[in-house]
Amino acid sequence: MSTYRLHGHIRQNNLLKSAQPVVRRKSVREYGFACSQLRSMPRSQRNAPQLTTAATSRTEMEVRVSKMTPDQKAEILSKLRALKDESIPFHPLILVFSTGKLSTDECVPMLRVPMPPTGAAFSKQMSVLLHEAVQINPSIHDGAVLFARETAADEYRLVNWSMRIVSKREPADAVPNLGSAHNSALALSLAREVDCCCILSKGTVSFFEQGSMRTEASA
Repeated sequence: MSTYRLHGHIRQNNLLKSAQPVVRRKSVREYGFACSQLRSMPRSQRNAPQLTTAATSRTEMEVRVSKMTPDQKAEILSKLRALKDESIPFHPLILVFSTGKLSTDECVPMLRVPMPPTGAAFSKQMSVLLHEAVQINPSIHDGAVLFARETAADEYRLVNWSMRIVSKREPADAVPNLGSAHNSALALSLAREVDCCCILSKGTVSFFEQGSMRTEASA
């Protein structure tokens, strides 16, 4: 092989080597540090699966669905239907049901002086409670009434009057031609702590859950 061709082969080999990525081997010190970090982790986390955004969303949805059993939902709807047929002091009446403390990013209380009593359980006697509250302070007609419970085994109790819904959530399937109250309840129903929202209008009751709405009218 001529000297010219030999130098050509050498130059080509050098170019191929330079194009390959350089893999730096870990030093003994770096390898030892990585091993010590792994040993310090709980065994359950060493091979923990990595959840994608979609998987996390599904997990959160399963938790939220399990908060309210079919029996609990049926009980709430039964009480709402009974309340719909009674005389209540104002319309629309917005009710929010949550498990755990609701974030101020979703709902904030409006100042009311005097403030009607809280702590009553949600029941079919809600109309009596509303009339008494309006007698104490007529301003409570504005805003949502919040019922909350600590766990799924507890009953819902009134914790706040006149809550202002400030949720910025956007349902995937928006319902057209709704007013501000219905749009606010629809958005708030997507909050993690919220089990459902309800609006009683004259002759109708609307039920909001996880960004969807269903409405029942009087027969």
